Amino acid sequence: MSPRDAVIELVRFTFTPHVVEALGWQPRRLAFFADLAARVPIRRLIYPSGLHHLPRVSEAILQDVASLT
Repeated sequence: MSPRDAVIELVRFTFTPHVVEALGWQPRRLAFFADLAARVPIRRLIYPSGLHHLPRVSEAILQDVASLT
């Protein structure tokens, strides 16, 4: 996914207002995610429901990670 989309998803899926505020992360959270997305490839994982799909999902993840090296 593009760095722009990755930042949006990271913000969306890590929004816990009380934790963010308690840790003092709010002022630098967006900059941190932007820097992370610029440095690290970020993928979106969408998979079918059901435990019987896990071996195929696991293999796809391993193949993707291997392709990065």
